[in-house]
Amino acid sequence: MGLRPRKGRTAASAARQVSSTCAKKTTAKCFAGGSGAPKLISHGSYSLEDFQSTVNTNAHSETKELKTAAYQDQQEVVIAAKPEVVYDAATGDITGSWDHHMSEHPKKMYIDAKPGGCFCEIFDDSGDGAQHAVVIYAVRGKMLRYTEPLGFSGTAIDAVTAYEFLPDPAGTKLRVTVNMVGQIDEQTAHLVDGVWHHFIAERLKPYVESKNTK
Repeated sequence: MGLRPRKGRTAASAARQVSSTCAKKTTAKCFAGGSGAPKLISHGSYSLEDFQSTVNTNAHSETKELKTAAYQDQQEVVIAAKPEVVYDAATGDITGSWDHHMSEHPKKMYIDAKPGGCFCEIFDDSGDGAQHAVVIYAVRGKMLRYTEPLGFSGTAIDAVTAYEFLPDPAGTKLRVTVNMVGQIDEQTAHLVDGVWHHFIAERLKPYVESKNTK
């Protein structure tokens, strides 16, 4: 049975009447085509569109364009150790060499070097933590590759990072290539470059070489 606004009734009161009826009858009498963004059927001189415009006056939504870009960063460093030794130091428990983390004093940082393995940070004994990346390719002593949000969790940035462990007369040439895409600008890309130089030249290289000479 259709609803007809009685004489003297306002749009808001008629909308409330429609709402009450629809709450009891979630059928084609209220919506043509079901839920989602249905075609609205008018009741008398008022429709559900009138009701929606009445109840949504305090709602707010906004859609805006985000500028995106893509960058590649590549670093190389020679480490005085065999490729397998460097690989093992760059994976597994990396708490001793990796000093960028979300927790002030993480309990553990590790890379589980197998497909689907977690590059994870464990905050404390409760098991709270964060996933930094997911391993997608791993061959001991040759290649490690993972996908990650680059530490920018919550921002629309993604990256594929690859470690190549190349034999060198002095030991191992470690080449790290980071392909970044998304909500990133040139300034951020330069920041990433500096961070990776720190990771492999200032942290990993002396960490491996100090252990390899013992």
